Amino acid sequence: MKLPVSALQQLSHGGLALILLGCGGPPPAPPPPKPPFQLVSHDATVPANGAPIKVTLVFNAAVRLNSINPGTNLVVSGKGIANAPGTLMPAGNNTVTFQTTAAWGAVTGPGGADAGFTVTLRNTIRSQDGRPLTFVPSDQCGTGTNVPVQPPNGCSWLIIVPG
Repeated sequence: MKLPVSALQQLSHGGLALILLGCGGPPPAPPPPKPPFQLVSHDATVPANGAPIKVTLVFNAAVRLNSINPGTNLVVSGKGIANAPGTLMPAGNNTVTFQTTAAWGAVTGPGGADAGFTVTLRNTIRSQDGRPLTFVPSDQCGTGTNVPVQPPNGCSWLIIVPG
């Protein structure tokens, strides 16, 4: 024999489900988007005649060191060496230093009183949380036919070493 289910039992079971589903209020607001991953500053130094070139890069967030591949997305080039080999060194979460193995004169080649070299970064460099490196007009990237890469794909700077 089948027993009828009372309306109160139906309501209490259905009401319980509604109460459980309705708890908690509205979903939390999503976190604000993170700012773009960008270069804050770059500095190239040549300590003494015949010394290697040292390029220091400071980012606005922690950088994923293994996303920087010297010779691919970090390139130091001059008339003497088009893609100078070197060593990448962390200098803090947001800072890395690249030092060429060749002396600046070998990289820049003969140039008279002033010789220069180019530092190029590409947008395949990533922050620790995976954001790609982005470039903005204030980065003052080089433009024109002699610049290997331009925003949004990358940025190049010509650095003149006074002779």
